Amino acid sequence: MRLSSKKFVLAFSLMGLTCRCISVSQDFEFEKQGRYALNDLSHLPHAQRFSPFSYEGPQPFDVLQYKLDVSLAMAHDGFHGTMVITLRLKESVDSLRLNAVGLSLDTMSVDGLQKNFALRPATESFTIFLGAIRNAGDTLRVEIAYRRIQGFPRPSSRQGYYFFRDTIGLPSNLGYTFSEPYDARFWMPCYDQPWDKAQCDVNITAPSGYVAASNGTLLGTTNNGNGTITWRWRERNPIATYLMCLTVSQFAISSLPYVKSTGDTIPVQFFSWRTFRSGGNTFADSANFAPFLPRVREMIQTFSIPFGEYPFDKYGMATIVPFGYLGMEHQTMSTINRYYATSEWVASHELGHQWWGDNVTCGTWADIWLNEGFATYSEALWKEHIGGFPELKRYMLDT
Repeated sequence: MRLSSKKFVLAFSLMGLTCRCISVSQDFEFEKQGRYALNDLSHLPHAQRFSPFSYEGPQPFDVLQYKLDVSLAMAHDGFHGTMVITLRLKESVDSLRLNAVGLSLDTMSVDGLQKNFALRPATESFTIFLGAIRNAGDTLRVEIAYRRIQGFPRPSSRQGYYFFRDTIGLPSNLGYTFSEPYDARFWMPCYDQPWDKAQCDVNITAPSGYVAASNGTLLGTTNNGNGTITWRWRERNPIATYLMCLTVSQFAISSLPYVKSTGDTIPVQFFSWRTFRSGGNTFADSANFAPFLPRVREMIQTFSIPFGEYPFDKYGMATIVPFGYLGMEHQTMSTINRYYATSEWVASHELGHQWWGDNVTCGTWADIWLNEGFATYSEALWKEHIGGFPELKRYMLDT
């Protein structure tokens, strides 16, 4: 993620982000004590074995899947939805603790049975009372119907979901999410920690004419016959909650195929407005941005040499404003500031994150410098690709 357009303040911006994470987490005493575990690779041939450690948080469960169905009005910043969380218990428990802020949790059930719950605003969490001991190894299905509370006193930088009307000069109304580090809980109930990754389905219903972008593969769209369309996305690769996203506006979609070394073909895509007015001028955004896709495809090919093949089933970029950053590496669907839509600097950074930050994710927020360090090094590798080793060396020294 880029916090500033000035490279020389990246370290200070990153320091600010890290300090913010530490400040937030001080309210979460129950989150602090996790452990590092050595993965069991004894079943693999000896030549394939190595010794990676993974961070396991203190929660007594592993989330296996999020299934979110959300309906956006796109006329205001309200929405409602249903979240289904499938998790497996690591320990025997009689309650579960998850995260939500500024959301009205209307109904709560576990394995189809209604359950009592308690909100804990001081820790941005809620507790579900199971009513009995559930044992380690059990798989539970938690279903929550909820609504975003309009007018809730969210900090301006922690909205989770951001909505802008076309009355500010946009081609159409715009709604999008931004969650790093702890803001996914502002737009969906979840276990909002980077170390617990899960598969996800995100089904987004919006008025006809709107395009809803999200993580993973587009399974299809459904015309609901009432003036709305449902966009159905599935990310089959594990994903952290801060990397889940939705971006909705009246976009055009530009697409280009990328053929992996495995022979699989995936789309490289821009989601952008067709036209954009600024300073009395009209810009053909989708037509101007589409020619940049071959350059992005070349970046994917370049990074696949040192990092291994691109790990996901799509690489998309949603180009928007207002957006307080240059880019954010949502898994398979980076959000890019419209004014930097064809910046090779921003594109190489956010693409590098797909390997480092998304496929390989920091264990805790104290490790975020690894995400950003590798993404910055990806910028340098791209410079080497187009300018040779002297350009790599110059860029590293400058950075």
